Amino acid sequence: MTTVPGANAVVFVSFSARPDACRDMEGPPLSDVPIVYAVDTTTWLILSVQK
Repeated sequence: MTTVPGANAVVFVSFSARPDACRDMEGPPLSDVPIVYAVDTTTWLILSVQK
């Protein structure tokens, strides 16, 4: 997990999986699907999700 502060009490949170995680599951490798959340730290609501 990586976090980066943004403006107006927003923090961007990124998750990345280990290359060997979930290797027996169907679908694209998790390492190929970056996910970034924008979170308002005042209300703790997720403002957006980027895949």
